[in-house]
Amino acid sequence: MGDYLKRIGLAAFVAVIFTAMVAATPAHAATVTAANDRPSALSAGQTAEHTLTFTTPTGATAGTTITVTFDAPFNTASIVEDDIDIADDGIDLTTSASACPAAETSVAIASDVITFTLCAGTTITAGSIITVEVGTIATSSGTGVNRITNPSGAGSYFIGIGGTFGDSGSIILPMVSDDSVTITVVLGQQQASSPPSSSTPPGDVTAPVISNVVVFSVTETTADISWNTNETADSKVDYGLTDMYGETKTDGSYLSGHSVQLTGLQSGKTYHFRARSTDPSGNTGSSGDFTFTTPDYTAPVISGLSVTDITETSARIVWTTNEDATSVANYGLTTNYGSTLIDPSLTTSHSMLVTGLTDGTTYHFHARSTDGFANEAVSADETFVTIPNPPPANVLNFTVIAGNKQNVLTWTNPLDADLAGVRIRFCTNRYPQSPVNDEVCPIAYSGMETSFTHANLVNATTYYYAAFAFDQKGQFASGAGYPEHSRN
Repeated sequence: MGDYLKRIGLAAFVAVIFTAMVAATPAHAATVTAANDRPSALSAGQTAEHTLTFTTPTGATAGTTITVTFDAPFNTASIVEDDIDIADDGIDLTTSASACPAAETSVAIASDVITFTLCAGTTITAGSIITVEVGTIATSSGTGVNRITNPSGAGSYFIGIGGTFGDSGSIILPMVSDDSVTITVVLGQQQASSPPSSSTPPGDVTAPVISNVVVFSVTETTADISWNTNETADSKVDYGLTDMYGETKTDGSYLSGHSVQLTGLQSGKTYHFRARSTDPSGNTGSSGDFTFTTPDYTAPVISGLSVTDITETSARIVWTTNEDATSVANYGLTTNYGSTLIDPSLTTSHSMLVTGLTDGTTYHFHARSTDGFANEAVSADETFVTIPNPPPANVLNFTVIAGNKQNVLTWTNPLDADLAGVRIRFCTNRYPQSPVNDEVCPIAYSGMETSFTHANLVNATTYYYAAFAFDQKGQFASGAGYPEHSRN
């Protein structure tokens, strides 16, 4: 068996990946069928005409839009309305760059998006074949003079189909560095009993040419791959989560139109694949690497929701999800919440630190996580209580030494971290009753010191003192009195 390399002209390989719109409560939009683009060139950096065709299952009514979005690496800056045509089942619709009703369709292009707005009286029926021509091939409502420039580098690039008419789909175009592709040709085994003589010409040594690679009917767990060959050959699809593939699906029938269904796929994953076909002589042709993404209609599962690291003013809300998703925590004093923390990064381990809380307070909260396909999970309402901040302890060793028309007061401040000061009130007929609401007993001292001289007093008079420590929150201790008297 020998290996030969042959250079052949590049067939316009066009892979179509159909996608359904995914939302928090998924709404399955219709998917265009038979979508294709026939560019005049697939070489990186060249200018090209584009002829896009697709079948709309839904149709379009007046006032709705149809959009064609070119991947950002395409250069559409020179394209104007005269360079664009649109046809319904082969019948050109008149176009205008002005707003409706200047023509049957209004055409605008901005940021690589061509937008067709159907004007009053224009309707496209369900099942119609829509054709969009871009470039010098546009001749209906004007004469095209400009072309779209292909991306500057080799690779796979997308053209998206969408708009408010309701259908959607994507086309993938594989750009190459030049207009040729290398095909490896493997000679079939010669019969041992009949070795070829040097004068006998070889048999079939040309590999099948693979074209029109299409992905369709993509679901969460299945996808269909189809392609054409220029001769009868078998069907193989190598596929996997990387370009190393790892799985192969085979159909041994010799056909020129090939279709293979992949099953057992994971939802929400991007799969690499290539098509291979071997003819009866053992020559194998292979496509390039393509990708498609399975949809995901299933919301993440939230588990392990709990609150940790609770302090007087903060708490940490943690949970896990069974797939990568965002982190959102809503919290507040009622089930209406009112405050929100958001981390848009995708992860399975979620942790949100809530700050600025009030001590000794019950808070309601719930967790929300949204995966990369806009499916959202919301937990049930839960509560937690911040740690209370108690009043400070009383002062210790409170004493009074009498003097001539004065008393010297000393004490030891409590060790509370948020101590703000000590307030001392006095009376001559009873102990002070309150640090804030005892108008009969004036304030003798307020501060952070541990001693105070109460002067300008009347000798032979009994003075009753009470010392009230207070914290930064304005909470007061129960009070310590002198002569020895506790208000605990």
